[in-house]
Amino acid sequence: MVVVGSGITGAATAAALAERGARVVVLDKEDGPAREGSGRAQGSLRVQGRHPSEFPLAIEAMHLWTRAAADDPAHDAEFSTGGNLYFATDARERPMLLNLAD
Repeated sequence: MVVVGSGITGAATAAALAERGARVVVLDKEDGPAREGSGRAQGSLRVQGRHPSEFPLAIEAMHLWTRAAADDPAHDAEFSTGGNLYFATDARERPMLLNLAD
């Protein structure tokens, strides 16, 4: 199988296929994983601030990325956890931020 792109979708697809026994080749125009759109975004995996229906998917994503980073023999992938930081830039955002703190 060939997966084009090594961003979050490509990496997750390749990992899932390999886990099921497929031989997978990942092609990307960059010299490492997630160097294009995914690598330039903040790459946030979070549970806080999500709708409760999204919790299982968010938790599974965190488990998959933790495992993928641990299984990276070349240490090309960086993955760290530490929480989120939200800023209110307008007083009208205060109620939403206080709700997240509950």
